Amino acid sequence: MSIIHLAFFQWKPTLDERELAALRQEFSALQAVIPDIKSFRWIRNNSTEGLDKGFQEGICLEFDDAQARQRYLEHPAHVAFAQETVIPALARGLDSVLVFDYET
Repeated sequence: MSIIHLAFFQWKPTLDERELAALRQEFSALQAVIPDIKSFRWIRNNSTEGLDKGFQEGICLEFDDAQARQRYLEHPAHVAFAQETVIPALARGLDSVLVFDYET
């Protein structure tokens, strides 16, 4: 049974496309540093329902199990990236991220 980890983000409106591209690149680079990440996908909302509540983009990570997910969450590279790059780029700090995990 795998764990799917979804995180959705509301970015600061002042971020330009170059800054967002760099952030996306850094996010995807974590897969090379954190071996517990089984797969990584960058996801972008394209719903026409208008129910996104401002969450524009996100990530979809897969882990072998809950322990692998926990190692990712506690990994120094993830912690540093979240604190130094992701949280400062969010519109309202942690109020601008939604995390949803499930088992497959």
